[in-house]
Amino acid sequence: MRPLLHIPKARLIATLEAERIAYAEDPSNHDPRFTRARLRSLMPALAREGLDARGLARLAARLRRAELTIQVAVQAARSALAPLPWPHHGPIAFATAAFAGLPAEVGLRLLGEAVAYTGDEGPVELAKLESLYEALRQARSRLRRTLAGALITLSSDYLTVERAPTAAQVSHARSRQEPLYEIGL
Repeated sequence: MRPLLHIPKARLIATLEAERIAYAEDPSNHDPRFTRARLRSLMPALAREGLDARGLARLAARLRRAELTIQVAVQAARSALAPLPWPHHGPIAFATAAFAGLPAEVGLRLLGEAVAYTGDEGPVELAKLESLYEALRQARSRLRRTLAGALITLSSDYLTVERAPTAAQVSHARSRQEPLYEIGL
C-alpha cells in the first residue's frame, strides 16, 4: 500500500523537513541494477522533451482508457464469432472472413484468448502470437501451426483453435499411418 504515491517526492521531503520529521532514503532507489532506478535517471531528459511525471501519468490514464475499449471490442467480437462457453479443449471456430475483418488488435487478442484457453503450455508469448497472427493474415491458402499447446488451422471457411496432439499421439498416428489431426467443427 502506497497512499502518498500521488504526492511529488520533493513536496513530501519539504513537508517532513519543515516538521522536523526524520525519514529514510532507500538506497535501492539509486541502484542501477533495478529498472526503477534506471528509469528515474532518464526522467530529467524526458521532462526536457515534455514528458514529465504528470505527462507520464496522463499517458498511463489514456492507455487505461484505450485498454478498456479494446477489451470491450474483444468481448463483442467473441460474442459475435464464437460465443461462450467454449469447449474445454476446443475446437473454437471463427468464420475466416469475419475474423479477417476484425481490427488487428482485436483479432490478435481474440486469437490469444482462444490459444490460451485450448492450449496446455502456459501463457502465450506475445511475440510468438504476433508472428502467428501475421502468418494467418498473409496466408493465401490452408495454414496449420501450433502455439502454446494449441493447434491453429486456417481454411477458407474457418479459423479453428484446439488442443494440439501430444508427441505420443503423433507417434501413435504415424505408426498406424493415421491422419495426424482430426479437426472438428
